[in-house]
Amino acid sequence: MAGNEAGHGAIVRNRDLIDVWIEAQVVYEKILSLIDITDEPSKHLKSNIMKCSQWFGLKMANKWQKVGQSRNRHLQNQVYWLGKIIYRINNDSEENTSSDEEQEPPCHPVRRPRVPFEEASKKTKRIRIAELTTDRSANELQFAVNVVSGSNHSEVSPQIFSFSTAEGLALMVDLDISVRKYLLLRSVINEVDLQELVQKTAESILEIINFEERDCRIKVICKWGFDGSSGHSQYKQKFSDLENTDEFLFLVAMTPLRLIDMETNKVLWKNESPSSTLYCRPIKFLFKKENAELVRNTEKEIITKIENLIPIENKTKEGHSYIIEVDMMLTMLDGSVGNVLSETNSTMKCIICGATPKDMNTLAGINRPPNVDNYRFGLSTLHFVGLKRKL
Repeated sequence: MAGNEAGHGAIVRNRDLIDVWIEAQVVYEKILSLIDITDEPSKHLKSNIMKCSQWFGLKMANKWQKVGQSRNRHLQNQVYWLGKIIYRINNDSEENTSSDEEQEPPCHPVRRPRVPFEEASKKTKRIRIAELTTDRSANELQFAVNVVSGSNHSEVSPQIFSFSTAEGLALMVDLDISVRKYLLLRSVINEVDLQELVQKTAESILEIINFEERDCRIKVICKWGFDGSSGHSQYKQKFSDLENTDEFLFLVAMTPLRLIDMETNKVLWKNESPSSTLYCRPIKFLFKKENAELVRNTEKEIITKIENLIPIENKTKEGHSYIIEVDMMLTMLDGSVGNVLSETNSTMKCIICGATPKDMNTLAGINRPPNVDNYRFGLSTLHFVGLKRKL
């Protein structure tokens, strides 16, 4: 039974609670009676006793099953456990002061394992850091981060750097990264100047074909367009803008098709693989889902930049000058983008004449007048089928 051992105050051992548990009585009330508290117990004391009673019930249920629910066998096999102290109160305090040497860590209710901070949700992280962030400034917290991480800097001042073309290339070489990784490293929305991109593309092609150095005017014919993709890997590192996500990528790009001498109308260079990604030149990319509003805004933005392009004048080493003009056509697009830009409300309709596959079986459908403005998007497959039947 419980007793007041020398210098220990009220002590409750596991063997004092066995009969109470077997008779399905309340262990919590038994512990209260054994520690002989005359006054009303405090809230803290009640909480500790409740935790201990729960711990004892879980342990006892497990051991009771192992001995086949036999009291005598349990008393014989669990002598050491029965002698352990489950609760102790000093004479001058109501705090639980049981030593770790005599008692297993009791009094913790059963709960799920604690999730590591890195794997926790945003709500859980906010709860855990609530005590840290209360009455503390951002500078204090930043200084604490630097101390923990071993940094000698008391403050971290984020800066945004703007790299030139040469500096960007040097960074790629030093870090040994691809163009794609470099673009992802730089920004969520990355864009190059269209004027410089066209000029660099034309000059590179002229250098490859060993262009004859003389005064002339050259036209660069390019196609451009945009498309979105989805299903990419998502990571726990979030963007500052909640509209951005790793799952989606929207890309605007151009591809050079031909270089023509405008004076002689001679084709100086022709792209033999116009659909190859090797000739694709990214203009802009962003981590957003493709939708009608984004498609229309992107078209207006790029068309405005194309209209503002100026002829590129350059000189060779011998002093000969040549002028490069640009002709860009919006033909790099899929059916969904074409439907949005042509205001066609169905993917089953032709973006040129508005006919459906059913209409193509009738003369009226084949002879529908085309919308000439939509020829700028290229010839749709459905319209091509209609032309073949018409012929």
